Amino acid sequence: MSEARQLRRFDFEPAYVVEVEPEYPATGEWSCPVFAFDPDGRVIDEAGWRFGMPRVIRVTPTDAAEWVGLFPARLPGRADGVFAGPGAGQMCVVVDGLAQVVRVDEPAAGAVVVGEPVNQVVPVAGAALLLLVTYTDLVAIGPDGVAWESARLALDGLRVVAASAAGIRCTADSWQMDGSTESFVVAVATGELGCRGGDRAQD
Repeated sequence: MSEARQLRRFDFEPAYVVEVEPEYPATGEWSCPVFAFDPDGRVIDEAGWRFGMPRVIRVTPTDAAEWVGLFPARLPGRADGVFAGPGAGQMCVVVDGLAQVVRVDEPAAGAVVVGEPVNQVVPVAGAALLLLVTYTDLVAIGPDGVAWESARLALDGLRVVAASAAGIRCTADSWQMDGSTESFVVAVATGELGCRGGDRAQD
């Protein structure tokens, strides 16, 4: 089974299980509530869905009723998958780079859109944070939601190389636009840019 079709737990302890793209019921009706999330995170009437083929996810919380979620697809080729968050009831769904965080025990409250286009989803070792990485910046998800959003860190090509309580090591295209890359460190607690390591390589 591909990683996009299973829950990526990392070292978190989710209080739920998921099934990505479950078999559609022969009756045409799910045996549980269905929540359709639009690209802004709002819950809409399933009958009014107009965003193409959705990503279907069945969620079974430990202490709440089972439900099915419909999540909108975007342009392919970006991060894709279902990820556990630092909070036991957090689920981060990334479909073609659009990241939405849902409380599994409160799906009717809607989802929080936390990044687009997301290219990487990275846990921070030793810290209760999940990083969403775009081409230019970072968003950190903590147990209670968005912990911080960085300023623009890169011209383009931002990648997280390693993330721990000591810092988030990144690479990106150089601001000099000469085909080189540079490295730098971002503070785990605040998302602020630390020291830059200069150019690393030439293409």
